[in-house]
Amino acid sequence: KIETVKPDKLFFLARDGYLFERMYARWRELEPADRNWPEPVYVYASRRVVAAASVAEGLSPEQAVVAFYNPKQQGLLSVLKTFGLPAEDFSDLAREHGFSDLNEPLHDWRDTRLLTFLADERVQSRIRLIGEVARERLQRYFEQQGFFTCERVALVDIGWNGTIQKFLQDAFSKRPDYPDVHGWYF
Repeated sequence: KIETVKPDKLFFLARDGYLFERMYARWRELEPADRNWPEPVYVYASRRVVAAASVAEGLSPEQAVVAFYNPKQQGLLSVLKTFGLPAEDFSDLAREHGFSDLNEPLHDWRDTRLLTFLADERVQSRIRLIGEVARERLQRYFEQQGFFTCERVALVDIGWNGTIQKFLQDAFSKRPDYPDVHGWYF
């Protein structure tokens, strides 16, 4: 994949990524010097941190559906947790929209309560405020790691369903220096 995609850097994600980054760095040391493999970078960027940054412009029902991928989902509470949104900041508005129990599982992501909750500008205003702070913080961190100075990068993770890659795109794809991002399963 390295020879095909030719990324400028490999970004190893979250907790497990540190071990893989160390393994790759050692493998790179053992390769001939003329191979010129891309630089490894360990970034402590969990799905939750990146998801929080992805809602800086609000949270749509299509984005929220990610919370329902977990078979142990807990309804609106799972939606809030997935995107790093503190439940206590939304419990009053959730009650107004018919959620008497935030962790009651939702079996239909088109549940009327969820859709009206997400359509409420008061809800979106709170979401954007939290998301903007998270995006600014993550942006500074990724700038320090050289992410935006690359033309092409690969994100390496232990499992891959593409959520971190999607959340990064949601958060930063409007930047003119957003690189071509490839997600790789280790």
